Amino acid sequence: MFHRGPDDSGYYESEEISLGIRRLSIIDVAGGHQPITNEDGAISVVYNGEIYNYRDLREKLERKGHRFSTLSDTEVIVHSYEEFGPRCVDVLWGMFCFALWDEHLHRLMLARDRIGMKPLYYILTPTGIAFASEIKALLPHPEAKRDVDAEALRLLLAFRYTPAERTTFRGIHKLLPGTILLWQTERTESQTYWRVPVSDVIETDEATVVKRVRTLLEESVNAHLRSDVPLGVMLSGGLDSSVIAVLAKNAIGDKLKTFTFDYSEAPDKGDATYSRIMAEHLCTDHKEIGISEERLFDYLPSVVYYHDEPKVDPASVPTLVAAREIRRHATVVLVGEGSDEQFGGYISGLHFAKTRQYRTLAPSVLADAKLLRSVDMVPVLRREKRLLEYLGSLKNQNRALRIINSTLFSEHEFDGYATPRFKSEARGVNLDNVYAPFLGIVRGHEDIAASYIDLSVYIPHDISMRLDKMMMASSVEARMPFLHVPILEYTPRIASRLKTKAGVSKYLLRQAMKDQLPKSIVRRRKHGIQVPIRRWVKSNMDLLEELALEFVRRRNLFEKNGVLKIVKRARSGGDENSAHHLFAIGTIELWYRMYVDPDRWMPGEPKPLVQLQ
Repeated sequence: MFHRGPDDSGYYESEEISLGIRRLSIIDVAGGHQPITNEDGAISVVYNGEIYNYRDLREKLERKGHRFSTLSDTEVIVHSYEEFGPRCVDVLWGMFCFALWDEHLHRLMLARDRIGMKPLYYILTPTGIAFASEIKALLPHPEAKRDVDAEALRLLLAFRYTPAERTTFRGIHKLLPGTILLWQTERTESQTYWRVPVSDVIETDEATVVKRVRTLLEESVNAHLRSDVPLGVMLSGGLDSSVIAVLAKNAIGDKLKTFTFDYSEAPDKGDATYSRIMAEHLCTDHKEIGISEERLFDYLPSVVYYHDEPKVDPASVPTLVAAREIRRHATVVLVGEGSDEQFGGYISGLHFAKTRQYRTLAPSVLADAKLLRSVDMVPVLRREKRLLEYLGSLKNQNRALRIINSTLFSEHEFDGYATPRFKSEARGVNLDNVYAPFLGIVRGHEDIAASYIDLSVYIPHDISMRLDKMMMASSVEARMPFLHVPILEYTPRIASRLKTKAGVSKYLLRQAMKDQLPKSIVRRRKHGIQVPIRRWVKSNMDLLEELALEFVRRRNLFEKNGVLKIVKRARSGGDENSAHHLFAIGTIELWYRMYVDPDRWMPGEPKPLVQLQ
């Protein structure tokens, strides 16, 4: 895991435990060597992330008599544990995963931050436990068999990622967000210490909320700017990243580094244009990263390698490419992710709440598998298949939300493509079970269901994993100020009608920051990371077809005729759904070749895709 920590390494070993760390040095570069211990050496911790309120915590702990030997945020974890035990996580605001060994109790504590911004994986073995920030670090362990979990693979094909504790490696687990795991004399206990809150106290006064949001954002950005190494802002020219950039510039006053990327061949240069407007407005040291679409697929094997388990996310490719350029100029970069999910940035969420009001009028037959198969045969109707499936599912809140959240292979598509063996091995999967616990929590609050699912499932399992793994692959730390704990705990109290008003998404956020931003930025519509997947796939068809045919021949997961149909439609360039399907098949096949097929797994970044033929 040298890429995650090229600056330093450290170990703690005893008869009972071995702790190891690769460090990306950001705060107290000289003195923050890990593992860090308490005064008598009985408590040891290795940790990845940042504790943003560490200075306040340090002052409070020192008043209680704790003595610090470094200036690092890591040491706050040790003394917080001494003071509060495993519930120390309640006072830690930040993105983190850590492993803490208590020599007095012979107890190991693993912990992950509230929203899952940092990953942590583990294996329970007959004699103990092994854990790491990445799966690849666990694979040399004799208990890591590299057997494929078919049920996890089924979840991946539905959601584009594995939205659960399990991974596609049988026996390798994720520690879930907001969770601690205690291991003591071969007994394991998992505890959830935080969930996305649901509030019965709703703030409705717009002026009061606008003022509070502005204050929280300023405090968050100030905390996220703490760094002893070069820092910048990922500036897309959208509202969210522009808010982060202007607040960062207000706080530091000096020349701020900003970065944006666009596709060299793309006709739409919207992001580059608007980011230039913001960079000029703030007089930043601005870098534009031009990415050639012709070379993007060369990076796909590296994307698969650094994600560890397959994740069907075309946006990971430009994220990795951008991170490699950013590393030349900065070690820390602030990003705007996490705003849409809290401030009403996704119009789909608003549409979900509105269309559900008319669910009794939408006939369920629209989602019937036979009807959808018939629609799939008619090219002019095929583009409307997902819409029909969504309207026919409105009576089923869970299923309708899954469809609106960009399902990869719908249930009827999976049934049509999967082999009997794959269906049998994945028969234990009930897709409803992914969202059901969270929908149970928000029952009766239809207007927040979509947002709650985004924060509980989409952010930790998709967005956080893309940012962490693609950025850390280049030894860059990505920080998300919108996901600061005080903001996460305040936004559920805001009335939904203030977040999206008169059809304007993120109305409240625009009001809070309109005096700081150019009007063109305040008025700009939601844009998002543009991924021209149809164009990418069509221009790389020969490579992807080769991967797809190998996938059919060796994996016994999809029927050959179904995959050939996907290839034919993707080759035409007009079917975006098939382009996503083929990209998914290619991604999974690369993962098998990289992680499952070798007799003995060895780490090492793979060759570009064009060299793997």
